[in-house]
Amino acid sequence: MAIAKPPNRLQKKTIEKIHKKLWDYRGPIGEQNWNKQYHHCKGQFQSPINIEMERIVYVPNLQLSFINYDHYLYSMQMTNNGHGGKCLCVFH
Repeated sequence: MAIAKPPNRLQKKTIEKIHKKLWDYRGPIGEQNWNKQYHHCKGQFQSPINIEMERIVYVPNLQLSFINYDHYLYSMQMTNNGHGGKCLCVFH
């Protein structure tokens, strides 16, 4: 028979950190302070996005579609920086 013990202080802090909101649109973790935690979010048009990993559906042959571009897409490189995505496109 196993008896569960309540979490110790370190475990409580870890649990709190996991459940802690990382960003918001208002308050101390609102958009005025995004650049303090995410330095790439200091411009006029950046914001963190909340990607719910358990809802992701991987589609390997899904293609990106660029509308209203006069040039053909030559190459594209997508990277994940840990909290967002970056897309570098080269057009001809």
